Amino acid sequence: MLKKLTVCFFTFIAVSLIASISAYGQEIQIERMITIEPEDIQEICVLDPLDYDDHFRFNPAPNRFKANANGSGATFEINYRNDCGGEVWPDEAIEAFDYATELWGSHLSSDVPISINATWRSLGSNTLGSAGPSTLFALTGGDIFPNTFYPIAQVNALLGRDVKEQDNVSVTSDINVNISCDRTDWYFGTDANPPSGQYDLVTVLLHEIGHGIGFLGTVFGNNSSQTADWGIPVEIEEDVFELFPFVYDQFTLDGNFDNLIDTDVYPLSQGNRTSEELYDAVTGRVGGVFFSGLDAEFSLENVRVPLWAPVPYQAGSSYSHLDQGFFSTNGQFGSSALMRPAIPTQLAIHSPGPVFCGMLKDMLWPLGPACELLIEDTGPLERPLLAMPGNGVKGQNRIPQLVWNDVSGAGSYQVQLSRDFLHTNKILDKTVNGTSLTVDSPLNNSTLYFWRVRAIGPAGTSNWSGTFRFTTQLGLPNQVTLISPQDEFINIRPGFEFRWEDAPGVENYELQVSESPDFTNRVIEETLSQNRYSETQNLDFSTTFYWRVRASNSTGTTDWSEVWSFTTIIEKPEPVTVNVLPADNQNQIPLLADFIWEPSARASDYTVQISKNENFSTLPISGAVQSPQYSNVIPLEPAQVYFWRVQASNIGGVSGWSETFTFTSVVDETKINDNFPNPFNTATNLRYQLSNQTNVLIDLYDIGGRRVAILVDGEQAPGVYLESLQAYSFASGTYLLRFVADGVMDVQKMTIIK
Repeated sequence: MLKKLTVCFFTFIAVSLIASISAYGQEIQIERMITIEPEDIQEICVLDPLDYDDHFRFNPAPNRFKANANGSGATFEINYRNDCGGEVWPDEAIEAFDYATELWGSHLSSDVPISINATWRSLGSNTLGSAGPSTLFALTGGDIFPNTFYPIAQVNALLGRDVKEQDNVSVTSDINVNISCDRTDWYFGTDANPPSGQYDLVTVLLHEIGHGIGFLGTVFGNNSSQTADWGIPVEIEEDVFELFPFVYDQFTLDGNFDNLIDTDVYPLSQGNRTSEELYDAVTGRVGGVFFSGLDAEFSLENVRVPLWAPVPYQAGSSYSHLDQGFFSTNGQFGSSALMRPAIPTQLAIHSPGPVFCGMLKDMLWPLGPACELLIEDTGPLERPLLAMPGNGVKGQNRIPQLVWNDVSGAGSYQVQLSRDFLHTNKILDKTVNGTSLTVDSPLNNSTLYFWRVRAIGPAGTSNWSGTFRFTTQLGLPNQVTLISPQDEFINIRPGFEFRWEDAPGVENYELQVSESPDFTNRVIEETLSQNRYSETQNLDFSTTFYWRVRASNSTGTTDWSEVWSFTTIIEKPEPVTVNVLPADNQNQIPLLADFIWEPSARASDYTVQISKNENFSTLPISGAVQSPQYSNVIPLEPAQVYFWRVQASNIGGVSGWSETFTFTSVVDETKINDNFPNPFNTATNLRYQLSNQTNVLIDLYDIGGRRVAILVDGEQAPGVYLESLQAYSFASGTYLLRFVADGVMDVQKMTIIK
C-alpha cells in the first residue's frame, strides 16, 4: 500500500499591505501578505495502493536533543481540534505529533513558537492528511528575494517576533494540518519501526509540516490545455498586477539551467498568464526540473537536486516534491527521501534529511543544530565562497575575472571553469595563490559556463565550493556553416529542406537563393528564426541554384556564409498522350507486333504493358524501352483481345499511364465457341471469331425447329466478337444455336432453366 503525498492547492483570499517592521538590526521588512483559510487547503495525501513494504528506517534521533542543550532550536504550540463525528485525537496520535514537532524543533531555529492547528477529521479513504501555511508574506531587505512570498513561520523566525500580533493579521496559527481519522493502518509509535502494512504517522507529519514551512511552489500544470502557470497576482498599484512567486520558485531550474519563472524564457500569454513551454518544462521535458540552491547541492555531493516532474503533470504531486526515483530508499540518498511524492508502508524517516536541510538554508530559514549537523562541511578547510561573476549572471564579458573570498589557512586555490555542471568538460583548471583569476583567452559568446574553487593549505584541501554559472554576453555570432544541400549537389528534388548549423546568440538568419552566383536574380529571400527552411517546392526543375546564409542579433550581422550550389532534378515526364499502333480497336494484329506511340516530353524511358484484362491484373507481356517503340518477343495468342498502355519515366519520376487502347490479335480460323454459361437462366455469352470479312448469321431455334431469334445477320470484318443472348422472354427448355459464316456452319445445344 502506498500513499501519495501531494502538495495542497491554495485559495488566496486576501492580499494586504503590512506596516514595515525591523528586527535585530536587519533591514528585513514586511510588504504584503496572503492569507489561506483552513477549509481552502485541499487534500495533501492521496491513497495509491501498491502492495509492498519498504523496510527502510532513517532515525538520527540523538541530534534532536541538541536543541534543548543550547536553546538554538524551535518550539511548537499545537492546538488539537476534533472534527470526526465525535471521535477525538487518540492519545497515541497526539504523542506522535508532539514527537514529530520535537524532531522539527531540533532542525529549525526560531525565537517565536511555531503554532499549528491540528485537526483530527474525516478525509475519506484515499487521503492521509493535508497541510499548508496559514499566511505568506512578501519581504524586503537583506538577502531576501523581492516580490516573493515566504511562509509565516519563516517570517517569524527571521524577524524574531510573532507577526500574528499585528492588528490586520487575523490568523491564529502558522500551519494548518489535517490528519485522517478514517484510517486503521496508522502506526503511532515513535521508535521508527512500523510493522508491515502500516504507515508511520511521525513520517507523514514530518512531511506535512515540511510543506507548511515552505517546501512548495506555485508552478501548476493543466493537462487538458497542456499549459502551465505560476505565481500569485498582486495589485501593486491600481489595476496593475504583478506575479509574486514563493521563495521555493526562485530556485527551480529546467535542464538548461533556466528558471521556470523566467518570463524571458517561458513567456506567459497576456490573457490567462499561461504557457505551453512552461508545461513542457514542469513535466520534465526540458531536461528535468531541479532545485538549484548551493547548500542543497553540497548536501547531495555537488550534483543537481532533481524534483518530481512526471508526464503528464500530477496535480498536487508534481514540482513540489523531490524526485521519487532519484531519492529511492534503495540508493545512496535514501536519508533525504522524506519529501518524495510517495511513501510506502513500513517506512520511517524521522529527519528532514540533508537535502531538505540544505534547501531550507538556501531559502534563508534559520537552522537548528540537527540540520546544521546534517549539512556540516567536515573538510580540513572551509569551502571558498564565490563572489564574481555571481551565480546565474547573464551578459558576462568574454574575459571574466573570477573572484572568491579568502579562506583562513589556505595558501593556494584550485579553480575550474567548465562547460558542464559536473565539470567533466573543463576548459580551465589552474592553481593560483590569490583570490582571483582572469581567464586567459576570450570565451565564446552567448555560452553557459560553470566555475568552482577549492582551498589548499598545510591542513589539506577543502571541499569544492558551490558551482556558480554564468552566461557570456551576446556578441556577433559566428559565421554560418552550411549543412545541406551539400555544395554542387545534383538532381535534388524540389521540396527539400535547407539546413545550416545553429550558432549561439543568433536572433535571426537571412537566407538567399539565386539562379546566379552574384545573387542578382534571387528566387528566395527569407528572414528566419530557425536554422532551416523547407518552402522549396516551387523551385524550377533542371536548374542550378546558389545559396548562402548570414546571422544577426542586436550587436550586428555576420558576413555571408560560403556560397554553395545545387542543381534540381529534371521534372518527371508528361504522360504519353497518343498511342499510334496498334490503333484502338484494331483487328488482325500480328502475333509479333510493333507498338508505337508519340514521344513524351522529358522522357528517358518507357514501360509498356500488354494484358488480356482491362485492369492489367495479369501481364503476359511487359517491357521497358528508351525509344517510343516496342516489339514484343513473346508471341501473342491468336484470336485474343488485348489491352495496352504506356508510361514514361526519367530520374525525376514517373508519369501517369497513357490512355488504354485495345486490339485483337490475328485470327486464322472462323469458328464459334461454346456459349457460357450453359445451362443458364436469363443470359448467356457467345464468343466467335472470323478469319476473313464475311457474312455472318447466328440464329436460335427451339427443339421443335421453330426459329425464335436472329442474333446476327450481316457482313463483319475479321476479328473476335462477343454477343450476349438475353432469354427473358424464352420458356425453359432446350434450344439450338446455329452459326453460319465463311463457309462454316456449327450448331450448338443450349438449355434455359427458369
